[in-house]
Amino acid sequence: MLLSHLDKFPIIPLTLSVTFGHSFTNFMTSLVEGLFMPIIVLMFEESSWQNLTYSIVGVDIKFGELLADGLNLICLSIILLFIFNLVEKKRDG
Repeated sequence: MLLSHLDKFPIIPLTLSVTFGHSFTNFMTSLVEGLFMPIIVLMFEESSWQNLTYSIVGVDIKFGELLADGLNLICLSIILLFIFNLVEKKRDG
């Protein structure tokens, strides 16, 4: 009964996909925070990317973490689209 359930609902591949996705997200976060953001900080006069701010009419807008999360999202999206295209090409033959 359990094997027929696993054949009907692919739980193991789903679990592996979620686990891989979480690990890959952690890797991409480390890559963005450790490589890309220090390079971006060089363009601003700030010691840390978490402290990047922009002042408008006396209001400080903190955009360092937003920028890091945006870069993380862009990197993940590009890589996932690349993987999706590879899978589609392989499926089409």
